[in-house]
Amino acid sequence: MTDLTADCFPTDFVAARAAFLESCETAGLSARAYPHPLAGPAGVELATDVVRIGPERAAKLLVVVSGVHGVELSLRRCRGLLEHGQ
Repeated sequence: MTDLTADCFPTDFVAARAAFLESCETAGLSARAYPHPLAGPAGVELATDVVRIGPERAAKLLVVVSGVHGVELSLRRCRGLLEHGQ
C-alpha cells in the first residue's frame, strides 16, 4: 500500500504554488499574483495567487482559500474543478 499523503499534498509552499499554477495553466486559466513584501525562508518569493472562474459580474461567488498552512487543500488534486468547472 502506498502513502497517499505524499501524492495528495505538496511538501512545501514552492511545490504547492507550482502545482496550483500548473493546474491553472492546464485549465486555460490566468492566475494573478499578489506578492508579499518580504521573502520567505531561503529567499523564496511569497505570494497569494488568485484565479477567477466565470463571469466578472456573477450574481453569486464562491471563494476557495487553500494552502493557508500548506496542507489544507491541494487544488492540483481537484483538477476536475479547474478543468471542467464541476
